[in-house]
Amino acid sequence: PASQRSFDAGGLRYSQYLANLDISREFDAGFASPLTVAFGAEYRSERFKIRPGDPQSWAIGPYFQPSIVTTALNCTATSGVYNAGTSVCSYPGRAAGAGAQGFPGLPASASTNRQRENIAAYVELDADLMENLSATMAARFEHYSDFGDTLTSKLALRYEFVPGFALRGSISTGFRAPSLHQQFFTTTSTNFIGGVPVDISTVAVDSPVAKALGSKPLRPEKAFNLSAGFTANPLSGLTLTVDYYNIRINDRIVLTENLGAAGSGTAAVNTAVKAVLDANGFNSVGAARFFINGLNTRTEGVDAVLNWRVPVEGMGKWTLTAAYNYNKQKILKYNNDLGPLASIPGLILFGRVESLRFTEGQPRDKVVLSLDGDLGMFGLTARTTRYGKVTSPGSAAPISAPTSLTDYGPDDIFLSAKWITDLELRFKPTERLSFAIGADNLLDVYPDRSPWGPRPASVGGSYPANQQYIPFSIFSPFGFNGRYLYAKASISF
Repeated sequence: PASQRSFDAGGLRYSQYLANLDISREFDAGFASPLTVAFGAEYRSERFKIRPGDPQSWAIGPYFQPSIVTTALNCTATSGVYNAGTSVCSYPGRAAGAGAQGFPGLPASASTNRQRENIAAYVELDADLMENLSATMAARFEHYSDFGDTLTSKLALRYEFVPGFALRGSISTGFRAPSLHQQFFTTTSTNFIGGVPVDISTVAVDSPVAKALGSKPLRPEKAFNLSAGFTANPLSGLTLTVDYYNIRINDRIVLTENLGAAGSGTAAVNTAVKAVLDANGFNSVGAARFFINGLNTRTEGVDAVLNWRVPVEGMGKWTLTAAYNYNKQKILKYNNDLGPLASIPGLILFGRVESLRFTEGQPRDKVVLSLDGDLGMFGLTARTTRYGKVTSPGSAAPISAPTSLTDYGPDDIFLSAKWITDLELRFKPTERLSFAIGADNLLDVYPDRSPWGPRPASVGGSYPANQQYIPFSIFSPFGFNGRYLYAKASISF
């Protein structure tokens, strides 16, 4: 057939213009130190554009989807008609996939040119109320042309109960408006399910498809932050800080699962969602997803940092640092208020894989030990980092509890903790000229390999085939490229 063989798939463009004014001044207000008053204003203009591609990159052609030989399960998943005698799945009257294969272009209906403006003003007061007590208070007002007004605030205190030892804490509120991309981005890609090409679309929140599934205008994320800790300087050159933090975010913005006949739910759920789409005239949509205010979450943890400037007379400047972080993320609530979808039993908008990615997809603990030396013309930095264990969730559902959002599945991978060592040596013969050689991951450490082939007999089946060719998980916190050597030179003018 007469068709292009190369396509302009369209494009995205985002621009931002920013102007701000900051003023600060000190006043004598009768405190132990002058009162510092800072205030200012900011103006921001944002624009997001989607340019459609060539018509042939997204248009529906004159051909129909061909029949294929497959299983009854795959045929049902793609809403075909299965012939058990011939194992043929046919699709009567269904048009072939629209546009360029694999990556259809952005259609004319996706064309977007959205703009919004934001005006903000803030004030901050900072002073030592007494010799051993300091305070900071701040407030920020913002007006969004699409979300209205918001006011956030912060209060921080520091109390030095004995010289060199202090307690500190803060409490604050936060606000994040949905980005223009989260509201209006759209794209379509072709996935093969049982050998059948199916279009999976990410649609704008206000698109007809999303509205048919009950989408609502995105609400801003709102946060409440609490922190408390202490600082200590028991010896000259030795400092220790320990801080606890607790951050709660409501109405967190996330992508839904794929929803539709080719969605990520059970067969019954996918059929029910397809019925909703068909009833609204979207029978050609294989599956769609969009952004929602889907979660309420809490992040809490501890940061501890110990610094020691080693007293070595005549041997340069040496600093030892030890840092520890413990971080735990928890999903407090899953939100589903999407009208027709809320009434479908078993429907999951934010599934097990994404839930585990959020709660266990990054190390819960991290340790950093470093040595930094300055010997005049020569210098070095040695650092070793321990990344805690990570869970890399697989797509297979837990065998004992298929609908669980927290149980582990047969293809989940548990990456063990690893130490990664970096080293850099520096030489600076003049103030303007410097050289350095170094190695990231000096000891060439790799994450645990992903299993492949048959699973254990107690589980049955096989691990995903692609793990034979991509042996490391993308969830590795230090990547999987091994040792990296470098040399660099710099000249300053």
